Amino acid sequence: MTGFTGIIKPQGITSFDIVRKIKKVFGEKTGHFGTLDPFATGILVIALGRATRLSQFYDKENKVYTAKIRLGIQTDTLDNTGEAIIEKDYSFINKNDVEKVLQKFVGRINQVPPIYSAIKIDGKRAYELARKKIIPDRIPEREVVIENITLLHFELPEITIEVKCFSGTYIRSLARDIAERLGSCGHLTYLNRMNDGFFNYENSASFEEFISDPIKHICKINNIINFPVFNLEDEIIKKIKNGMECKISYEINDDFVFAADKNNDLIFLCKVKEKNILCPEVYLEDNK
Repeated sequence: MTGFTGIIKPQGITSFDIVRKIKKVFGEKTGHFGTLDPFATGILVIALGRATRLSQFYDKENKVYTAKIRLGIQTDTLDNTGEAIIEKDYSFINKNDVEKVLQKFVGRINQVPPIYSAIKIDGKRAYELARKKIIPDRIPEREVVIENITLLHFELPEITIEVKCFSGTYIRSLARDIAERLGSCGHLTYLNRMNDGFFNYENSASFEEFISDPIKHICKINNIINFPVFNLEDEIIKKIKNGMECKISYEINDDFVFAADKNNDLIFLCKVKEKNILCPEVYLEDNK
């Protein structure tokens, strides 16, 4: 079984828990395309079989979150699972202040990831250091892209926002930085990923719904990764399977294409050179 699905992750379990359970049920190689913290809920994109090889081609742009920020208290984890480490006044903040500050975070911004995260510092995961109470002198900034932030609700000490961003954005860090820009501090009390690329609440399923009827919820690779599909002659397919570059008789104006056989089964993702040379990149033929 090869393809993608969206799983609605409940609160209190890890993204890897979902991956492990699916792999145990179906015996297929399984992975996810974007971690959700244990306290967070929402859409977790799951790849099965040979689709796990295509993470770099999945839509990195269209991620939408709903988040609640509790002003006045910052925790060590930047969410409600951690211990309070800073407390500041927030009573002076008004709705107009928040709306102005939110717009300062739209666009390309530099962001320091949380210490409780999977980034590597000197070869070790940051959360491993944090659990040992080892706090690095400096966590490297990274550039992230935030397309839009909307204030959904204002009722001190909490504000609720909707964030549309690219992959790699830490919403916990965003909450910290927004609170600091407002002159206070803060942490997340709620985080829900509403949308991740193709998948949303309307076309995703709970873990239980998925395992009860996986065929209903599995999406084909080429329905999610939007490269054109070319049905090729058996001779060319054979060469591609053997890892050979193949020249075809017509031009292609795309950087990547799917090579399919006469039965419309995807065989390879190919890179296109000089508009008419197919170079096999990722083997996709499903196990029969």
